[in-house]
Amino acid sequence: MQIIGKVTNITPKVVVGTKQTEKQSIRIEETEGQYPNSLMLDAFGKKIAEISNLKLGDEVTAEFNGRTSTHNEKTYNNLSVWRITKTGEIKQVDNSWDDLPF
Repeated sequence: MQIIGKVTNITPKVVVGTKQTEKQSIRIEETEGQYPNSLMLDAFGKKIAEISNLKLGDEVTAEFNGRTSTHNEKTYNNLSVWRITKTGEIKQVDNSWDDLPF
């Protein structure tokens, strides 16, 4: 799944679970559409470094997975980000192969 929007909140890092895993969350509000949505996405491990490069107000594209679990007859949702990039960010492309003679 994917959301394109503006960063409106970045939470501090916290340690969760029995494995003492670091977690950080980011809230993204859609800027397009008649009924824009807002999602809070969780980042774990190496993905936290990607969030630390963002600032409030940055336009981003986030790709994430949704997961539901049940514990003690309660249902919990988890949205984990697996890629987040600034919108309009230009990646360097290696065109050194482009000088071929044919």
